[in-house]
Amino acid sequence: MPKKKKTLIIVIIVLLIALLAFLLVVVIIPKIKASSSNGKVATFNSQTSNQIEDNFLNLFSNIDYSQKEQDIVTTAYALKKDSEDNYQVDVHFPRINFDTCEEINNEIIEKLGGKLLALVEVEGELTKYKVDYITYTNDGIISIIIKCVLKEGKDPQRVMVQTYNYDVDKEKLVTLEEVMESKNLESRKVQTQINNVIRKKSESTKNYEGKGYNIYVRDINSNMYEIQNINNFFLDENGDLYVIFAYGNNNFTETIDVIKIS
Repeated sequence: MPKKKKTLIIVIIVLLIALLAFLLVVVIIPKIKASSSNGKVATFNSQTSNQIEDNFLNLFSNIDYSQKEQDIVTTAYALKKDSEDNYQVDVHFPRINFDTCEEINNEIIEKLGGKLLALVEVEGELTKYKVDYITYTNDGIISIIIKCVLKEGKDPQRVMVQTYNYDVDKEKLVTLEEVMESKNLESRKVQTQINNVIRKKSESTKNYEGKGYNIYVRDINSNMYEIQNINNFFLDENGDLYVIFAYGNNNFTETIDVIKIS
């Protein structure tokens, strides 16, 4: 190869390397950093985190209650009625078919049915009330998860969740701490996991505060996040443990946090 041509090739290679280095330093790396700082990476992580909530809410879509007639938990009461200018109701109240569960069944009917009666008696504003439930059974523990969607007049819509975890052998409701003990889960580690998730959720909403968004602001110092105060939890079909913070139980919000305990 002629010396001049060889020299030209070397020069071109050097220039290409220099150009690539320039692009990395001046264009590509800054763009990567910008995408991280403008929320794209955070959004991806947020979507991954929120996938648990999405999956949880999807569990209540298109439930075929006719398949539950022979189950341990069946529908005690169902009503679907649309009074166009007053209320829209679509509810299913569960019942555990054990004699030892009458107190639990009465509590469910009292809470859900009491609200239903109060809604249909009010006139003058449109109210929507939808109640669904799902159940799982793991090692003799029946988990019932009840989800209520409530929209009263001009008030913001609320999503409420109530769970019951009944131990068939012990004939009683079990606590989160008892379930954790049976699964050899250490309280300190579980508490740390809950605190970390809630802290990240809280931080992710700070940018939206005061900007007109309907964002629920978590109080990360609230004792509601302490294990001994958590009443909403369940075991899924694989025996995995989840805890639920349904802020609509006490506030006008649809915000929920569902944490898979590991």
